[in-house]
Amino acid sequence: MQKWMLVLQVFFCFLLTSAHAEKRLNNLVVELINEQNVADKTYTLSLPRPGWIFIRSDRQGDASATLTGAKLTFANVDGKSETMRHLPAGDHPLAITGTMKSLIVRRIPEIRFANYPADPWVWRFGPYDWEFLSRHILPNLTTLVAQATPDLAEKATAWRASGKQWMIEAIAPGLNDSKKPIDAAKVLAEFGSSETLGREWVDGAMIDEYYPSVHHVLEPTLAALKASAQDPKLAKKLLEPYVAGEAAGMTDFVRQAIESGHRVAFERYNCEQPTEAAAKPTFTIAWRSIWISMQKRFPTFSSM
Repeated sequence: MQKWMLVLQVFFCFLLTSAHAEKRLNNLVVELINEQNVADKTYTLSLPRPGWIFIRSDRQGDASATLTGAKLTFANVDGKSETMRHLPAGDHPLAITGTMKSLIVRRIPEIRFANYPADPWVWRFGPYDWEFLSRHILPNLTTLVAQATPDLAEKATAWRASGKQWMIEAIAPGLNDSKKPIDAAKVLAEFGSSETLGREWVDGAMIDEYYPSVHHVLEPTLAALKASAQDPKLAKKLLEPYVAGEAAGMTDFVRQAIESGHRVAFERYNCEQPTEAAAKPTFTIAWRSIWISMQKRFPTFSSM
């Protein structure tokens, strides 16, 4: 039985503007549109950087919406129509056809669940199967991190058709064999293999894992990350090194990975607390330690 872990990853990678007054709901979410009785109306969402948006509506009859010319598919969540989309930088027209009693559009962070399929250590809490996740978790996600097995292709294809992203967790090339030489070409080959990112239904991978003592894989990995943009199999894939330990020992690696156009995931374990009151400060302290450490080393960290 595998260990289960819920990972909330927030990437501040964009600022979203529109012609409407924005309302900050908290430190993660900004409401862009909140209107009632919308009928045959077009909005423009302008993104200087890529990012996620959340749309929720109360559609009447056969009312529909298109975003940058593509018809949106909605999921029924608690009687409302919801969808999430990752958009590139630029202007994106959101066109409403028909009538919606309400329309809400929000700028949201990327929200992930890792890892599927997996169950908790305490078996009575499980199983965290697809039925359970569909009922309690999946509607709230932008991205799912799963194991790299072919039997998940059908689920991944349907998930991606809804506008969301399907990531896998991949072992860092060369990590488990320090005596066997590895170079950038071998790292790229493993990244793009049919077992990992070579599958068309995979959007990217969290590459597990990197820490100061694995010297033999750090430089080849960085070289591969820089070269991935020219690799036809990897140019449109998300490659995210998974960094364990403190940021202090990985500053150069993190800096070079980000400068090559990639993001970095940080590992933090949050042990279960007896009460919600105890859990909140524990969670906050764990993430704040990463944030403060990174801000000291990278002044622009909050906008990366």
